[in-house]
Amino acid sequence: KGSNGVSEPGVLKHSPPLESRSHLTTLVVAGHIIGVHCLEWLLAALTILLLVGAVNPRSVNSTSQA
Repeated sequence: KGSNGVSEPGVLKHSPPLESRSHLTTLVVAGHIIGVHCLEWLLAALTILLLVGAVNPRSVNSTSQA
């Protein structure tokens, strides 16, 4: 049992670093993807707000003039 207890932690110690690295890489990649998507959504929201802000005054002015 003592030898098994020693060998099992050795195997566990050998496997987690690779898993942790893969998890870290996935987290980093996911973070970059999420960050890019967040930037895209923010840019899209800003452009939509600008378009709405540019269109609404014109429509209001046109209706007021008409």
